Amino acid sequence: MDGPYLEISAGAGRMEFPLDQPQVTIGRIFNALVISDGMASRSHCVIEKVGDTFRLRDLNSPTARGLNGQLVRSA
Repeated sequence: MDGPYLEISAGAGRMEFPLDQPQVTIGRIFNALVISDGMASRSHCVIEKVGDTFRLRDLNSPTARGLNGQLVRSA
């Protein structure tokens, strides 16, 4: 795939989701990327393009997850 993308692995499956928009919302329903994980909130997080990099920001989900073992709200 050309350009940056998010790689998602679940069970035996794998998917590539292009990061070609200024922001990509992720959650269980009504998001650009809908995931069927019961641990995810309806509106879980957003990936935002910031200059030449990307920032992942939690959307105050009650099921916030960690990054590298640490609870984070933005990384």
